[in-house]
Amino acid sequence: MRGYQDILLITDLDGTVVGSDNKISEKNREAVRYFKQQGGKFAVATGRTPDNGKEFVDFLEVNAPCIFYNGSALYDWQNKECLQICTLEGRVWRDFVEKSLQVCPSVCLEVFTQDAFYIVTEPEHDDLRLAKEGQRFVRVPLEQIKEEEWLKLLFCASKEELYKIRELSESFGLDVLGDSVFSAEGDY
Repeated sequence: MRGYQDILLITDLDGTVVGSDNKISEKNREAVRYFKQQGGKFAVATGRTPDNGKEFVDFLEVNAPCIFYNGSALYDWQNKECLQICTLEGRVWRDFVEKSLQVCPSVCLEVFTQDAFYIVTEPEHDDLRLAKEGQRFVRVPLEQIKEEEWLKLLFCASKEELYKIRELSESFGLDVLGDSVFSAEGDY
């Protein structure tokens, strides 16, 4: 048998290797272990932060760099260091966020930096998945994090509000929201 030494396998966490019970089955863990024993390289790609993915990544014992923040960071898990980041640069992102919060005040806005996951809106607008997934975050006013390097934004709201935000993003020259963002509505 040739083995898997020339294969890199990358999986998503939530809804793929992590089940609806927010756990990784022993069957999946054993399959990953076998793949690695046969020489394969295994990593995850997720929208989570390294901190919020830690429990799962440690459990799977990844042996290749992982992708976090929906592709905004490449992270070497073994050495606990970020290899590369892609930030949301420029004033346009801050202006877009401010205007979005004016247009849709009941949205839950999550801002991700390399060091933290922030929520800049009121608790009554929080996305229900936060409690379900047990994700750790810090609630701060937007003003407090305006000068940090943002890696990812996540708007959680009704479909109607998300359509408004998408239209607004286009008026700012940003192509940030595709139709796929609406697919999870009602799953939580």
